[in-house]
Amino acid sequence: MALFMISCEKASELSSKALDEKLSRREAFELWLHAILCSLCRELKKQLQTLHLGTKRILDDPDPTCRLSPDAKKRISQNLKKEK
Repeated sequence: MALFMISCEKASELSSKALDEKLSRREAFELWLHAILCSLCRELKKQLQTLHLGTKRILDDPDPTCRLSPDAKKRISQNLKKEK
């Protein structure tokens, strides 16, 4: 079992990666196993998912109540794409 144990740092990387692309079976298993044992990483994963969904909603929804200007949305979107 220790063969599949990953660090919290690796778990956070995989949690972030999982939001943008499908993890390999091994990565998904390692993250799942780590999350069973680590409440901090489970919480981080939830927070990343919430941020990801919120950001996506802001960038995708032309809601007139949104307070970000089109220019600000464009800058945020470009910066997120650069980080990939």
